[in-house]
Amino acid sequence: MKITILGSGAYGLALAKIIDENGYDVNLWTKVLNEYNVINNKEKDNSILNGFVLSRKMNITMDMQEAVYGAKIIFIATSIKYIDDILDELVLYYDKSMIICIACKGICDNELYLPYDLVVNKLKSKNVCVISGGTFAKDMIKDIPMALTVTSNDNENIVKKVLENKNLKIEVSSDIIGVELCGAIKNILAIGCGIIDGYGLPITSKCMYMSKVINELVLVISLLGGKKETILSYAGIGDIWLTCNSFNSRNYTLGYIIGSNKDKEEIDNYIESNTIEGLYTLNIFYNVINEKKINMNIINVLYKIIYQEGDIKLILEYLTK
Repeated sequence: MKITILGSGAYGLALAKIIDENGYDVNLWTKVLNEYNVINNKEKDNSILNGFVLSRKMNITMDMQEAVYGAKIIFIATSIKYIDDILDELVLYYDKSMIICIACKGICDNELYLPYDLVVNKLKSKNVCVISGGTFAKDMIKDIPMALTVTSNDNENIVKKVLENKNLKIEVSSDIIGVELCGAIKNILAIGCGIIDGYGLPITSKCMYMSKVINELVLVISLLGGKKETILSYAGIGDIWLTCNSFNSRNYTLGYIIGSNKDKEEIDNYIESNTIEGLYTLNIFYNVINEKKINMNIINVLYKIIYQEGDIKLILEYLTK
């Protein structure tokens, strides 16, 4: 069975390694010449994902038609901001028998367009699923226990079969909306967690923060059509905990820099040098919840701190309110 991965960043490479080791034929695709050249070097010191080596069974190409021809499953593993352009190219070669698996997280526009909806509408197919959960690419290529959630209307079991092995466990969910909302909003929450740690508050305060924001998120998921219990999944609390507690998360790291009262130039340099999904999602989600008159206090607080130059002490007011 041929599996194609669109996107050869760290997460795409981690998925490729797992799927290759599970015995499937893997095709990688990238539009970035530097990525193509680095991966083709076939060295362990890979600057994209250290330890990844292109195996003899894998192929990498910059040609979309070559990448998707004959594929049974196509994983989209790029940053959310590129998904629209990728779908515009993919639709030219897409066969409706192919399963699309979305491995990127976020919100696509100010109408709360989630990736699943965008893919279904662009490709005119419901042969679409989503994977999400608390995994870092650098850990996925190691032989250690970890887990993901897969959700779709019909194809979750075949994706589970392709990905699952003795270390990576896959749980199945029927809540596409809840899984995608958790995956998007956890990046925002991680910025707030970083601010708390950067400001020097103890873990007791961070525990309070986590409790408050998770309760707010559960309510929002329910109001937007998802299931409350999804917060208990690997895509929910698993992903939130991971992203809110590690410098491997660019969202958490940005928050830490802000909370540490670094000067604006240092903050701006970090933002310009890194893809920080939470910033993009915060701007969109702030507009969405205010338009829909949904109350999620942490979104308003973080928006004021980041986009309206509010004092970081607003996070203290949020905790004690």
